[in-house]
Amino acid sequence: MRAAVALWGVLLLLAGCQRPFAPGPPETIIYLKSLDVVDVTPESTRPVTLESALLTETIEAQLAQAGLTVVAKGEPSPEQWSEFVESRRKAGQRKPGTVWPVRLKLSVVYGLQSPDGVASTVIAAPGKLALRGEVAIRFPGGSESVREALEANAGGEVAADRSAYSVALKTWLGQASQKMGKRIAQKVRVYALPADKLISTLSATEVNERLDAAERLAMLRHVPAVEALAKRLSAESERTVRFRIVGALAEIGDDGATRALIGAADPRDREMLRAIVDALSVIGGPRVAEFFGIMSMHDAIEVRELVQSALKRLEKRAIRAPRRGQDQETP
Repeated sequence: MRAAVALWGVLLLLAGCQRPFAPGPPETIIYLKSLDVVDVTPESTRPVTLESALLTETIEAQLAQAGLTVVAKGEPSPEQWSEFVESRRKAGQRKPGTVWPVRLKLSVVYGLQSPDGVASTVIAAPGKLALRGEVAIRFPGGSESVREALEANAGGEVAADRSAYSVALKTWLGQASQKMGKRIAQKVRVYALPADKLISTLSATEVNERLDAAERLAMLRHVPAVEALAKRLSAESERTVRFRIVGALAEIGDDGATRALIGAADPRDREMLRAIVDALSVIGGPRVAEFFGIMSMHDAIEVRELVQSALKRLEKRAIRAPRRGQDQETP
């Protein structure tokens, strides 16, 4: 009896010695649901040919290093998911949390420069590889997804040796794949942030993080973010981020967003003014109509024409909108 009790105690002790998950909240999992990749390099300019298996294997390996979970294609089975969770526990990683499936459609093109353009045989020359495509990121537990075009390049000098060029191509493919994987992982991890963290990310050092935060706040139509978006719009130096913030304010569309857009309108920056006027024409309302009326008297004919076109769009929208009470049948 005592031996049995002792054995049971040893088993309990061994079970308790199993490595636990790393501390911290569950980690967002980016799951590579599908990967399609094709070599679109014209055959007439291929010094060598990348094997399709090498393409897929290299890209998958680098995506995994960048933080994407690569499992069998299609939805993971309960057994696969259980094995994945257990592998994370054994590695001392955090427990898996929400799952964000991604689909990747990619094409690769590569070549060597020559005095006449692109070399069709291996020569000692600069080489380049470009990985292009589209990622579709699906939000957890639903069918909604967001798509983004991606491109990553790599290259360098190579010797006039076919074997060396093949090795260089694989290296470049790995470098481009890792860049792309890091960008996907970055985007998903920003999207997964709660609203208050998204607002603070508007001031992140990394441009893409600021861009992703503005995009996600636009999707959420998070009204409390309007003040932070307005402040960021005035402080932001990157035009791509500024344009996305304008779009986010248009998506939110409340009175605060309207005031922020009107306050940011500067006729000296015609490209940004056009984006703001387009955003305001989507929001509409008396304040917008009043602002357009003032701007329609601007000295510059280009500004007047821009605003007058927006006023016409507002008028058409007002005509199409049913009057209150007329959109219901009379009982």
